[in-house]
Amino acid sequence: MSSSSLKTGKERRMRQIQFREISPIKRRMDKLLNEIKSKAEILQLARHELETAAQLARKALITDEKKRWNTKALAVASIYVSYRLNDNPKKIADMLKIINAQKPKKKDVSKVVRALLTILNVRAPLATEEKTVKRIAKHLRPKKEILMTSMETIKIAKKHRIGLGKNPGSLAAAAVYISYKLHGSNITQKKICKAANTTEVTLRSRVKDIISNITITINV
Repeated sequence: MSSSSLKTGKERRMRQIQFREISPIKRRMDKLLNEIKSKAEILQLARHELETAAQLARKALITDEKKRWNTKALAVASIYVSYRLNDNPKKIADMLKIINAQKPKKKDVSKVVRALLTILNVRAPLATEEKTVKRIAKHLRPKKEILMTSMETIKIAKKHRIGLGKNPGSLAAAAVYISYKLHGSNITQKKICKAANTTEVTLRSRVKDIISNITITINV
């Protein structure tokens, strides 16, 4: 046997020994983090949202090492809880629609979300229209008067029960869009929808609801 063959055989055995030395929890952790990164790329997560999701997933595995987690469901659930913690109103159904291929079932994700919140003792804040407007403002940096009119529009819309039971992001986006128009500033629906994580179809629907049911005036 040649020296090169001996060397190759030795390297192969060393790799096998190193692999065996990796703990099961480390292998599960690597697999889970890769799953999160894959889903994060499809969902176009912000860096801070990705980091929060990864932290949640790590804590879940470490806190309950014996639990047989559904890796795909845990990855999506971690991202969803991260969204909630970062005031992102995106729903599980919307996430799964974007992921499309190799996605877990919605009921499995919802089950893991509940387990995450319980095990980690996390209280994810509810997304509200006001919080969403502030998040939109961080992206678009509108004038102060546009922001104030957006908030006032939401306040009036809520009194008339407009958007009740709907995604708060859609009403917030509509309020911002209407405010821009009232103040004579141009903004595309696409820009607002991207900042609010909603669709242009939904935005137009909420805008129609608002202008059909209430009268908005501004002081100049």
